[in-house]
Amino acid sequence: MYGSAYGTVRIPECTPYAFYRVTLAQFEYRLLKAKCYLSYNTDDALFYRPRLTMDIRSLIESIWFTCLPVGKIIAGIGTVNYKGKVFYPRCLKDNVLGILYSNLKEIVTAMANPNTPPESRRAFYELNPLPFAKWNQPQRKRGDQPPLVDLDPLLLNPDDFMPPEYGDDDFANDVHCVQDFISFLNREAYLCTGRIPIQDYEAPGHQSILVSNYATGLRNPDKQFQNQWADEGMPQGDLDEFWAPENLSKEDFQMGIAILVGESRPDMAEALEAVEVRDPVSLAGPSSRDLDVEAEERRAEEQRKRARDPPVVYRDIDGVQEFEAFSKTLEGVELTAEEKQSLEELQQYLVQGEGSWVLGDEFLSFIGRILTDPSIKTSSRCGVLRCLAASALKDDVSLLLHQDRRQHALLGYAHSIDMLPIDEQRALGLFMCNLFENTSSSEWLLYISEWEYKGVALSNIRVTTKVCVQCMLSDQTDLREFGTALLYNIASKEVKTVVFDEVCVELAMAALQLTQYEPAEEHLWRTLTALARLAQHSSEVPQLIAIVGPDPSGYRGRSPRIDEQIDIIMKKVK
Repeated sequence: MYGSAYGTVRIPECTPYAFYRVTLAQFEYRLLKAKCYLSYNTDDALFYRPRLTMDIRSLIESIWFTCLPVGKIIAGIGTVNYKGKVFYPRCLKDNVLGILYSNLKEIVTAMANPNTPPESRRAFYELNPLPFAKWNQPQRKRGDQPPLVDLDPLLLNPDDFMPPEYGDDDFANDVHCVQDFISFLNREAYLCTGRIPIQDYEAPGHQSILVSNYATGLRNPDKQFQNQWADEGMPQGDLDEFWAPENLSKEDFQMGIAILVGESRPDMAEALEAVEVRDPVSLAGPSSRDLDVEAEERRAEEQRKRARDPPVVYRDIDGVQEFEAFSKTLEGVELTAEEKQSLEELQQYLVQGEGSWVLGDEFLSFIGRILTDPSIKTSSRCGVLRCLAASALKDDVSLLLHQDRRQHALLGYAHSIDMLPIDEQRALGLFMCNLFENTSSSEWLLYISEWEYKGVALSNIRVTTKVCVQCMLSDQTDLREFGTALLYNIASKEVKTVVFDEVCVELAMAALQLTQYEPAEEHLWRTLTALARLAQHSSEVPQLIAIVGPDPSGYRGRSPRIDEQIDIIMKKVK
């Protein structure tokens, strides 16, 4: 598919290796989510354990369109309960086809190492699962005999598959490039792309996934140095032997075959009920949990908390009206052809309801110019921020946010909040509050990895904290509204302690300072609720309350819910 598109049309810059890395991570995330349906420990020395960082998981969740075969395979994978037996998909360590995103570096390094046993490299080469791999062997044509025993294959381009020092930021760039590629195919009306809802990662499996195949000589052809992607051809060999560990109906067996090759997806309405999701309370302490289980439980707990204590967001904002108002403020502003295209893309996303895939490469450059060009009016900056606030309520906005890792147009601007006009501060506060509508976008606000902006070392959580404190301590009531909402939302997040280590004391100090301003009951409740939760995260917060003050007990009697939070705080202080 990639080679075909490359050979017939001009596509955005996206190597097949980036596409391969992202697809592997999507499959691995599906395996990780399948563990949620197990009520027992699945650790086994014979199998790889899916391991993806929280940043990568969030990036995967931001991918809303993919190639149809990828989406169909993901929909078919999962844990299934069939005839009283539980079947959970796993990857064998000693299987040449057991490649995950997490072990890709290990595998390609081994295949490029002459010290790796030749028999291991020959077995891998014979069933080469790596697309566009360069080997030190003569090109094999369809119908050739397998390599002779004395061949000594070595992978020549391991760094194409996993570059040196490759990290989460590089993966984010891969996702951006792949989504550009998918968006291009959508715009060109290729019928090979489709939506991949988050439910496809989280649903139980279907019994048709029990069908497996024998790898009967199927392999990817060797990449030839002189050829472009379009010249590489299809995988060599055939799949003609299939089996299942249980007797399946003819329909399920045929569906299983189709799912294996990405030609069909299961009818989830017919999926059998999976085993009950484990109850996190029933699990033992941290010593019995691996990192993946802990992360999944944290996310599940956050979903329960969101249902019980929903974040403060502002849904009474009309994207259509905001776009029209923003467009009017641009009358008289000279826009380049690329900027006019970006404005049209915003209209498609916000007014026509298209996905974030319509936002092209230059969209954030356009936003950056609106936010920072001194010749552009404040009304335009407020207008684009309110458009972004409406966009934040859409479930695929995180893809746009992750694209900003390159130029930091959004948070670079937000860091200057103390120098912005009041109207822009209001619009910025609204936008950042609404980013808590979705888990992935709210997690983006709290990333702790550092980046540089105009010579200053920043992080997402530091900028988010600065906006929160600036709004919270303003003498403007509406800014306090957004500031206390941000404080409440941040403190309500189920995140690792290391995240709050960055900003816990700063937020607590601002909360204590605000209580002295006699805020409205709603604002005081949010502040004290956040203070109570911050006190759970850091032992320094109760000390601050006791030493710096004021004493929260002085606010008793404002309302029962405020008294409840004061009780929680004072238990920690004492």
